[in-house]
Amino acid sequence: MFSKKSKKIVVALGAALASNSALAVLTPDQVYDAAWDQRTGSCAGAVIGTEFSDRCIAAAAGNDTGGASPGNNGGVFSGVGNSSTYAERKIVSDRLKKLKERGGASGDTFSGERLGYFVSGKLTETERIDTTLETGYELDEHGVTGGMDYVFSDKFVAGFAIAYSDTDLDYNKGTGGADSAGSSDYENISFLTYANYSVNDSFGIDGYVGWSGIDYDLKRNIKYTANGDNVDTTAVAEAEANKVLAGLNFIYNLSYDALLLSPMIKLDYSGTFIDQYSESQGAGLNLKYQSQNIQSFKSTLGFDVSYAVSMPWGVLLPKIKAGYVHEFLDQRRTIHASFVQDTTNYDLQFSTDKPDRDYFIVGGGLSTVLAHSVQLFVDYERIEGHRYLNSYTVSGGVRIAF
Repeated sequence: MFSKKSKKIVVALGAALASNSALAVLTPDQVYDAAWDQRTGSCAGAVIGTEFSDRCIAAAAGNDTGGASPGNNGGVFSGVGNSSTYAERKIVSDRLKKLKERGGASGDTFSGERLGYFVSGKLTETERIDTTLETGYELDEHGVTGGMDYVFSDKFVAGFAIAYSDTDLDYNKGTGGADSAGSSDYENISFLTYANYSVNDSFGIDGYVGWSGIDYDLKRNIKYTANGDNVDTTAVAEAEANKVLAGLNFIYNLSYDALLLSPMIKLDYSGTFIDQYSESQGAGLNLKYQSQNIQSFKSTLGFDVSYAVSMPWGVLLPKIKAGYVHEFLDQRRTIHASFVQDTTNYDLQFSTDKPDRDYFIVGGGLSTVLAHSVQLFVDYERIEGHRYLNSYTVSGGVRIAF
């Protein structure tokens, strides 16, 4: 895991680590190694006869030889919280945009029908780079959303949606020869309500509130050799989280014949609250993680442009969009953990990266407004200029109104 030079740095920082100070400058593996190597930390609380004690005794006999110390990949689960901050925002924003397309470029939302049903699906692909503090990953998310809305008046429409998604997140290559540092696979179900109020023919306000429940299935791969003690195992855990989200969108529509330009300002908040959890099957190296709280508040300054093309069977609406995103609230976090079989609960602290405060979202799509109040759409959206992420989302769906 570390060169001899790195080991010396860890030892030099041992005193500061023992007093739980200056931890923000340490990588996850350095924190893990320092607690291990100093022997005044986690191993001091190892109960004789436990697997954790056996790992400590083997490591104390000399230097490990597998290129990794007995605690590698300790910080991979920072991605558990960070990857969830980009999830549900698109569910409602897409739906509200489709409401404005029923009248073509005029933006006339209300053309007679009152009750509408919709279903949509999406695919998200994300790659995160490796950094000093966090392990990179590849993420695949598949989701489906269904819901209904009702037109109460020419100015007000409201509805609700239920969304389900399944995410497979695989971390990059692990230390000690492991093919991967682990994985964080999770399922997410969300309940959201949304509304649109048209102040006048040009200006409108969208809003939404919602809740998500998340179930995590976590795996952390551990592989190393220390003085004949060969460890090649996977620590596993299950965790749960609750997430609340809310947002406002202020839109001004400018029509030029068939062209519709819509500048907008979006405000999105989410709070993800991960319960504490413990690993098992880790050959004595299981960790227990304290609860985590991830707050995010983003603004997006952007625009949509669509052009209505009349066809014999309805209206075709190609569009493009772009937005500048700024993160106000998310901060570097400290994840607290300790070895399950350490009776002293020696505090291992893993720092996350500072968030990228500024990036862009660009995309485009194609919608159709058919006879009998049927809408079809397909959209593409990607994140550009983000310090850590490369990500895109493809979505599509149908709406039928009565």
